[in-house]
Amino acid sequence: MIAAPVNAGTSTGLPFRWLAATAVLLAVADVAAADPLEAGLATAKPLLGRYCLDCHSGAGAEGEVDLAALDNMAAFRAHPKLVRRVEEMVANGQMPPPDSEQPSAAERESLDAWLKAFLAAEARAHAGDPGRVVLRRLNNAEYTHTIRDLTGVESLDPAREFPADGGAGEGFTNTGQSLVMSPSLVDKYLDAAKRVAAHTVLLPDSIAFSAGDSRRDFADDWLGRIKAFYGRYAGRLAAAQSTVKDGVKLDMGTEGFLPVE
Repeated sequence: MIAAPVNAGTSTGLPFRWLAATAVLLAVADVAAADPLEAGLATAKPLLGRYCLDCHSGAGAEGEVDLAALDNMAAFRAHPKLVRRVEEMVANGQMPPPDSEQPSAAERESLDAWLKAFLAAEARAHAGDPGRVVLRRLNNAEYTHTIRDLTGVESLDPAREFPADGGAGEGFTNTGQSLVMSPSLVDKYLDAAKRVAAHTVLLPDSIAFSAGDSRRDFADDWLGRIKAFYGRYAGRLAAAQSTVKDGVKLDMGTEGFLPVE
């Protein structure tokens, strides 16, 4: 028995530091005891070591599946995909292989139950988390619609020379892992930018974009806008300034004036 020195600062005579350390240890023990996954790992880990580590550990791990890293709960939580793969193999009876030592039915059921419980707990803990979000480019459709929104020219098709977007195995063309940028694609983006820039119209205080890419196209575009503006008022004035004489409706004309007031 170790006698504790008397400390006037405590009513029991035990040092305050000793009491604090004991409280921390007891709290940690309570947390571990309250976590069934921690308790179950004590049973699951020996089973993995006995039936799996001979083939799946170290540099020569078969199938590039190294289970030696799964040494504690932190390691399991750091490799959820690996744990899911192990659970599938155990549940389907594919591992261990037929020529290796086989676990009993109770052992396989116990290990599979713990792996399922671990994966379910991880799914609940990370519910709503989209995972790692990769930096990606716009796919062809997104890029085309973005350029049309920015310029207001619906006839632009900047991605017409781009290679088709792949489905990346999932069947979706907006999967981040597949939307990478290659040197040849960079050149195509530069060429597309030049084609879009050719539709730019320089204004005194800003820029605009035209459906055409020549000065004649720009002039026709803006003349059409001006005519449409005048036409909205000229027709109304002509109707207002008409008169009827001897039963004949006469158009007095607008003489080019607009209703400035």
